[in-house]
Amino acid sequence: MSRSTTTFVLPMAMLVACSQSVNGDLKSPEGANLSGMTDVDADSDGFTADTDCDDANDRVFPGAVERCDGIDNNCNGLVDDADPALDLSTAERWFVDGDADGYGDMSERVLACDQPAGAVLSGADCDDANSSISPDATEICDGVDNNCNDAIDDDDPTLDPSSQSTWYLDADSDGFGSADTPLQSCARPDGAVDNDRDCDDENATVNPDAAEVCDTDNLDEDCNGVANDEDSGVDPDSQSRSYVDADGDGYGDESDDGVLSCTPPADHVLDHTDCDDDNIDISPEAIEICDTVDNNCNGDIDDEDATVDPSSQTRFYTDADTDGYGADTATGVLYCDGPSGTAASNTDCDDGAASVNPGATEICNGVDDDCDARTTEAGLVAFESRSGVFTDLAASFGGTSTSADRYTTTANGTLWFCDGTFYTHLTVEHDLTIAPASGIVVLDGTDSGRVVNVETNGLTVDIDNVVIQHGYAQYGGGVACVGSNSTTVVSLNNVELSNNEAFDVGGGALAWSCELDINDSTIADNTSENVGGVAYFDSATGRIVDSTIEGNFGNTFGGGLGIYTGSSLTVEDTLVTNNTATFFGGGADLFDGGTLTCTGSSSTTAGFHSNNASLYGGAVGLDESATTNRFTASACDFGAHLGTTDNELYDIVAYDSDLGTVSYGYFADDDETFTCTGGQCGSSTAYSHNSTFYATYNSRSSAYFRGNYYEVTGTPTLDQFSMFLTTDADCLVDLYAHGSTDGGASWFLLYAEEVLARSGGSDVTSSTIGVPLNDGEQVLLSAGWDGSECGDSVRYDAYSTTIGSSVGFGTFKGRTMDNAYTGLDTTYSGFGLSTASNYGYEITTELSAL
Repeated sequence: MSRSTTTFVLPMAMLVACSQSVNGDLKSPEGANLSGMTDVDADSDGFTADTDCDDANDRVFPGAVERCDGIDNNCNGLVDDADPALDLSTAERWFVDGDADGYGDMSERVLACDQPAGAVLSGADCDDANSSISPDATEICDGVDNNCNDAIDDDDPTLDPSSQSTWYLDADSDGFGSADTPLQSCARPDGAVDNDRDCDDENATVNPDAAEVCDTDNLDEDCNGVANDEDSGVDPDSQSRSYVDADGDGYGDESDDGVLSCTPPADHVLDHTDCDDDNIDISPEAIEICDTVDNNCNGDIDDEDATVDPSSQTRFYTDADTDGYGADTATGVLYCDGPSGTAASNTDCDDGAASVNPGATEICNGVDDDCDARTTEAGLVAFESRSGVFTDLAASFGGTSTSADRYTTTANGTLWFCDGTFYTHLTVEHDLTIAPASGIVVLDGTDSGRVVNVETNGLTVDIDNVVIQHGYAQYGGGVACVGSNSTTVVSLNNVELSNNEAFDVGGGALAWSCELDINDSTIADNTSENVGGVAYFDSATGRIVDSTIEGNFGNTFGGGLGIYTGSSLTVEDTLVTNNTATFFGGGADLFDGGTLTCTGSSSTTAGFHSNNASLYGGAVGLDESATTNRFTASACDFGAHLGTTDNELYDIVAYDSDLGTVSYGYFADDDETFTCTGGQCGSSTAYSHNSTFYATYNSRSSAYFRGNYYEVTGTPTLDQFSMFLTTDADCLVDLYAHGSTDGGASWFLLYAEEVLARSGGSDVTSSTIGVPLNDGEQVLLSAGWDGSECGDSVRYDAYSTTIGSSVGFGTFKGRTMDNAYTGLDTTYSGFGLSTASNYGYEITTELSAL
């Protein structure tokens, strides 16, 4: 045991004293008196023998550091551990050995010079409460660090192997190891178990706990040494039930209960679907054929089986109408036995009608009844009832061009005509549709009677897509509709009504107190004493749409249309053209409260073109004696004035049927919109200046100029004017309108035009002028003519002062006449004004709508 040397630090005075006594020579400090000192410091430690307990050891003296050296270093009478002043850095480190195994607890240390009781020098004991645990102990498998080397059990390379267990690798992780793979270890290694009972450690389904099952490899799943059927414990759920196969066709008897086994016994098969195990030809492998037997044992026989051999079947076709013939469009279906609604023949050309099939008789219905395209329907007639039943009427329509047949309807339905001309006088007493079933159908009256006669109230009759011609009757030569309170409705749709005649009224058709509608049709070349085309009487109504009224002739009134006695007609997008009347209304005539509406558009030609009335009113004649007559035009065409499509004479004329006189005539252009009521058209007011005498000029070679002079009131527009001239021949006359702003001192031309005057007297009317006038201006309206062209005598109606002076746009101021007129001259100003002359004319100035 080493001892450390303690060095004491002495007071400075003592050190000085020591230094002065070196080599035994006592020397007193300078000025000190050392006489009388008797003690000696033998070890020169600064202490003399009287206080130094060991004056021979300079490391022992009072105040020295006490050390573990078995000496009282500081002369206090206490040695080493007994001295509380012991320098512990000189002491030994001891460890408490609680379990007395020679190794102390590192955490319980004691410093002392001598070994304390229960303490040792080593503190390497890792469990001082267990004497079996120390650095000298043997490591064993107990989960404890026995030898205190910080390694436990298998982690300690000094482990006693005899304390380890034997384990077995479980390669298939089924809980059972293989004897071929033992492992020594305290703890169970990963993937190891404590048994070696697995007979196949590469198959997790094989182990002592597994159930024995049937398998083709004859595997011993439960490791009991036997497999499959040899193992009485084989799982029955893994076995297969096999059945007796008596006929050897590979299919067992479906009535056999079968046996369970891994391998079927002899003459047994796994299948038991043989429905006849005594017949090798009957099994699920057999082909189903049409023989009323379930050949393939699927429970279905013949057609019930979708797999039936088609070569054993017959092809049947849909027979929807059950007439014994299948549809010729059907591809057919193969059956053993044809089901209801099928037939073995596919020759029916209309499988929706039982009356149509190769065995049927051909009738006129637009249908190939006998399914033979070579059979014609031309010349046949049939009646179809509302319930769809057809009746052959060919025998009732066998008339000839010299002798028409008569037929009267017997029920509501459709009268079908097939391609041809039928000479007939047809009386309709039921709701009826007349239409062609095929081809072009002509209904001909042979000029001996009306073609279609409808005189029963409350009927609805449609006549579609036929030609009606050569009818002859007092009224309505082609078609007559005579009803009561318009409860009967007759419609002509895509009909040509032509070459019919009435010796009274309505050459083409007559509507008398019924509704007659005409759509997409042509009314042409019909004649009558009155109204050659279509006449409406006694509150009849109708609409004519998208049609043509052409070339009809009325010997007195209404060449194309007549609307009389409270009747009303609307003409939409329809052209009334080239119709003629001897007197009035070449296109249409309105009498006794008739109402006519003409509707067109700017993009269509709809209205009145090229119609002629030998007297007046080429387009429309209005009997002004009935103030309820009304004509309304909406975008209605009247042809260009004096053009090739113009109506003659005048477009519209107002006449008095009682007096037989003409009051007014109007010209209109295309796309006009206005209304005429009675004899008044548009918003105009007609002012007529009449007289009881005429001025007559008899010089054939002379030229004349006549006119009236007015002062304008307000700011009107001069739209149009006319005057009545009587000439011996048709001739051209010149119409003028001049204006003046200085009281007639000088004139400027407003309008000039050359127009036609008819022989025998006619209104000569200007075109639309449209000149705005100012209050106080003067206007001269005049005409000039050549006597050599207009005949021996030209008469110009004189002005009657008894009528009044207002003419609608100003005040009459006088007239002019000039026998030196030389012809149409837009710069002419040689006329003079007179207020005494007796010449006048008729003028209309506010026909702005026209």
